[in-house]
Amino acid sequence: MEYAVTRFCIGLGFALASIVPPFAALIAEPPEPGKPVLVVHWPWRDVQNLVHDAGGHVLGPVRAPFGFLATSDDAAFLTAISNTPNLIVADGYSLAKLCGVV
Repeated sequence: MEYAVTRFCIGLGFALASIVPPFAALIAEPPEPGKPVLVVHWPWRDVQNLVHDAGGHVLGPVRAPFGFLATSDDAAFLTAISNTPNLIVADGYSLAKLCGVV
């Protein structure tokens, strides 16, 4: 039993080590004005009004449970969206490129 738990923990460590760095690299890149921004939010937040109040618009998906892509040509949008109660505001352009959207 102890051997199985050890093997499981080692396997889990390898899995996390291969999954976490690409996502960390996406989040570490600072967002640029005029390009898509990834906004990770609480699922009970109103996405449309949150982005509209910050001066931008949702690119999609509109009904994602925890995140969405948004953009605006207004330079103040990044500051405004960063000051809202979101979990993460990161560069969405890299994610959109990774998914083949742009």
